[in-house]
Amino acid sequence: MFASPVYRSTWKGDGKSTAAALVMQKAFEGVILTAPYPKSQIDIYLQVLQNDGGALVATVNAASLALVNVGVAMSDFVVACGVGFVDDTFVVDPSSLESASDRPELTLAVLSHSAKIASCQLDSKLPDGESFERALEFATSGANQIFKVLEYEVRKYSLNGPGGPRRGVARANRPRGGEAGGERQVGETRELGRARPEATCS
Repeated sequence: MFASPVYRSTWKGDGKSTAAALVMQKAFEGVILTAPYPKSQIDIYLQVLQNDGGALVATVNAASLALVNVGVAMSDFVVACGVGFVDDTFVVDPSSLESASDRPELTLAVLSHSAKIASCQLDSKLPDGESFERALEFATSGANQIFKVLEYEVRKYSLNGPGGPRRGVARANRPRGGEAGGERQVGETRELGRARPEATCS
């Protein structure tokens, strides 16, 4: 899989674009089922038109919706959330001002059904290990809330969208444990955060 986000305005830096592409690739290459697409390449292109903070999180979530919409087979649904650390306070979905270059920021991509961590990126260091654990908890909780919104929109669009139910949405709503081509598809909602995540961030 190849991911190539295209940034405009405040995200023109090659370093940020490269880092974002790596996060995207790491988050999705483990959940996209390649067996149904032999000798194929799946490209994800993303363009950020305006960035007031949380651009990387938004691109991950947008890519998840796009893959479901076009019917790409996936074993789970990837959802992301960012947490900043401002004046000794954790801030979920920080703005661009709160995401100053010298402030720690955690970007977490989680698999919504298995509650596993797909990707974890930490910009700058947090004060201690306990702060890192708390940041993970905030990010996981935030991702859970975002997934509920995304799932609701997917289900609503499957019923009311142009042309009726779409292929990707129908696949995403398949009952848990359903099989297609011998591989499990995305199933019913399971609340995140029941098991405490354990991870190290790059």
